[in-house]
Amino acid sequence: MTHRARYTISFLPTDTDLIKHLDNIKAQTTVSMYVRALIRKDLDNENTPPNIDDVVEKVMKKLNSKNAISIPLQSNEPEIKINEEQRSIITNLF
Repeated sequence: MTHRARYTISFLPTDTDLIKHLDNIKAQTTVSMYVRALIRKDLDNENTPPNIDDVVEKVMKKLNSKNAISIPLQSNEPEIKINEEQRSIITNLF
């Protein structure tokens, strides 16, 4: 007997473009088939995407070093902390 793996994904309220796109996809195929095809395409792609946490950190450090933004550090930690909204804005750039 074969066991099917199941995963759940969630969308943010600001992901209206993604939701609309998936609604269009559902008119042609199932979301599961679409996601499996995307994953297979990703596996075949030799160019692996950068680690988004590294990208966010580099962007925040660069902006902070140019005094483009002010990031309050918490409790003398050298690490820059950002909230989910800031992270989402940076990841949407890529």
